[in-house]
Amino acid sequence: MSGAFRWRLAARLAARDVALRYRGSLGGLAWLVLAPLLMLGVYTLVFSGIFQARWRGAGSGGGSGEFALLVFSGMLLHGFVAECLSRAPTLVLGNVNFVTKTLFPLEVLGVSQLLVALAHLLPTFGVLLVFQLALAGPPAWTVLLAPLAIAPLALLALGAIWALAALTVYFRDLAQIVGLVVTALFFLSPVLYPIEAAPESLRPLFYANPLTYPIETLRGLLFDGTLPEARGYLVYCGAALAGAAAGLGLFRLLRDGFADAL
Repeated sequence: MSGAFRWRLAARLAARDVALRYRGSLGGLAWLVLAPLLMLGVYTLVFSGIFQARWRGAGSGGGSGEFALLVFSGMLLHGFVAECLSRAPTLVLGNVNFVTKTLFPLEVLGVSQLLVALAHLLPTFGVLLVFQLALAGPPAWTVLLAPLAIAPLALLALGAIWALAALTVYFRDLAQIVGLVVTALFFLSPVLYPIEAAPESLRPLFYANPLTYPIETLRGLLFDGTLPEARGYLVYCGAALAGAAAGLGLFRLLRDGFADAL
């Protein structure tokens, strides 16, 4: 089975998943844009109108509107990872009919879930850019390099999807643990605050968080016009490739026992 066929199959499964998720709702696929639009509106209201929050060290004064944009940029990457992780445990458990088909490439399910998460991330990113233009002016040219921040995170997420999908077949409690991990990642990532606000003694923990680097990189590209430092970026990409390979290896190692465990 060729790689091109696998990608087409993954894309079709992802399109079906997105369509089924919004089928029957009044907004339909428009919710892909409406949901992030409403979220950003709430963040802007809360941080600008209620908390009068400021982002310490922000380049243009750290105004409340900019605070909402900085928070939302972190939220969209956390939301992307949350979408990947929260649905990963049910990938195999919810597709038993595929497990019994010996010719079906089960790894495609993980790729399909990643594409679904990207389908939600892209319109959210578009909403962020529109509001950045309205509140802070045109973004720097480095916005064109935003995929540099997202691509390695997507690789890591794919590895996590494969690993969780395989392990949950044998350890069903993982489905409950994943929800706690997603919540912990939110508060242990620089989403609501800059990394400089974390106690210095705890910063190694924050830098070990796989979300910290892409969030900081994306903010630099969007708001400061700064490129990621080459060495750090290559190290992160290497770790992402290793994570994806490890997840795929674990999935293939455990795949032969899926039918018996289910």
